[in-house]
Amino acid sequence: MLKMSLNGLLQFELLQFGRFFVATLDVFADLLICNYLRDKFEIFSEEGGSHLVYGYFFFTAVSLIVYVFEMIDICKTLKYDEENLFYARLVKSLILVCEEVPLPLILYNLMDYRGGITLAHSFGLLSMIKIVTLAWGFIKFIKMRFFWPCLPLNPKHETRENVRRCFTLTQYRISMVIVNIFHVIALTLCILCVKKARGIQTLGSGGTN
Repeated sequence: MLKMSLNGLLQFELLQFGRFFVATLDVFADLLICNYLRDKFEIFSEEGGSHLVYGYFFFTAVSLIVYVFEMIDICKTLKYDEENLFYARLVKSLILVCEEVPLPLILYNLMDYRGGITLAHSFGLLSMIKIVTLAWGFIKFIKMRFFWPCLPLNPKHETRENVRRCFTLTQYRISMVIVNIFHVIALTLCILCVKKARGIQTLGSGGTN
């Protein structure tokens, strides 16, 4: 277990509120997009994109399950004033693999369809929300010492020992590297979604002038 090192209970509670706010905003945005996709479902079906809509529905359902796990982690952390590192790392890893990579990838492909073009603004906004979520995730991973490039900064050991540990590949560190790669992929996909959405909006505004 990792004792919280924040100065004061107020800062500690604000940090947990930040986690709650970011996670809730992300899930709410996913549900809102699901509602938009439901309204445009016939258009996607006509163009053969119904499988992408179903995929988005599925991974949103998965994200709701993972959201419950994260809320449990937040509640336990607040109750005991300490964080279970294993549980926290597991939750963040599940979020990346089951939500933050598949959903932006589906969004990116949905914008190739007529229904997706009309929702480009909403898709771009959701992608920006996910960028904020992923940025928070980077901070969280660094704090939990689960971000491979920052392992040499671990204050518990000397720099030489930290570097040696970085390149001593164990199952744990291999898992860490894989999760970090997923994190970078998810962030890249979200940035690409924002760029694509803005490009569609620019073309649309140019066509109306």
